[in-house]
Parts: sequence; structure tokens; C-alpha cells
Amino acid sequence: MQDRCGTAEPFFESDGVIFESCDDSGGEIGGIFKDTAAPIFTEFAAGCSDKRWIRDRLVSLLIKDGCGVRDCLLEDASKFLPNEEIRILIGQFSDQAEKESSTYQRRNWYRNIEQLAEQIGAPRLFEKIRIKSLGKPNARACLDIGRVYLQSGDPKTARAWLERIDEKD
Repeated sequence: MQDRCGTAEPFFESDGVIFESCDDSGGEIGGIFKDTAAPIFTEFAAGCSDKRWIRDRLVSLLIKDGCGVRDCLLEDASKFLPNEEIRILIGQFSDQAEKESSTYQRRNWYRNIEQLAEQIGAPRLFEKIRIKSLGKPNARACLDIGRVYLQSGDPKTARAWLERIDEKD
């Protein structure tokens, strides 16, 4: 594999071997991926001029995320991908979600889309995906959707979502 932008992606590709070789019941190894390797990926991806290549690498890495640690690469996607690339990435994740036969895996793709929608300030997309994932929104979903609307500068819609929460919740 050619390491075009010097990223930490080879480390992420070795996650299976790493987790099979050690006990991570305390979460220390997972923390290395999230707290150390992901910021390195973000730093190098931000400096890489080939954003399409970065986007394609993210899709490839996340398709093969057997250990559940690669999704942390998306936490700062807006720092290294322009909005138009993120929107393409969202489309690719949506396609992956539709192909999934496993509800669990489909929801992982939906969570990735939600995370990206929040980063680019797309509350309607966040809302649509959360409802698609859950069906009828529960109290937590209403809070999350309201938070994203508020962060996007729409306090009226945010409040409307909060008012959907039953008093007993």
C-alpha cells in the first residue's frame, strides 16, 4: 500500500492483530487508537492535498472495521475534509448502510452519518438519519436532534424537539 499522505492508517489496519494479541478489558489499547492514532491521522489528512484519496481511504478503513475502533477517525473529519467531500462521504456511508443485512452494522453507518451531519451543520440530515435508525424518536433522540439544531443556529426547532419529550422521561 502506498502511504501517499503519511497517515496513521497502517496502524488502524493492524487493529485486528493488535486486539487478538492482547487484553484490552481496561480500554487502554482502544484509547491509543482514539487518543493517539486518530489525531495523527487527522493531522496528516489535513495536510494532504488529495482529499478524494483521504475520503476513499476512510470508506475502505470503515468497511473493514471489525474491532470498532476506526470510527474515531471521523470525529474531526471537518478538520481535514471540505464539506463537499464530507457530503460525498455521507452518500457513500448511506449506500453502505442500505447494503447491510445486519441491523447493528446498519446503525453503525447511520451513527457515522449523524456524526458527519453534525460537523457540517446539517440538522435536517441528522434528524432524518436518527429517525431512520430508530423509528419513533425516544427522549435521547429528541435531545440529540434538538442539540444539533441549536448548534446550527435554529433554537426554535431545537426547542420544538425538546418539547416532544414526555414529562415522565
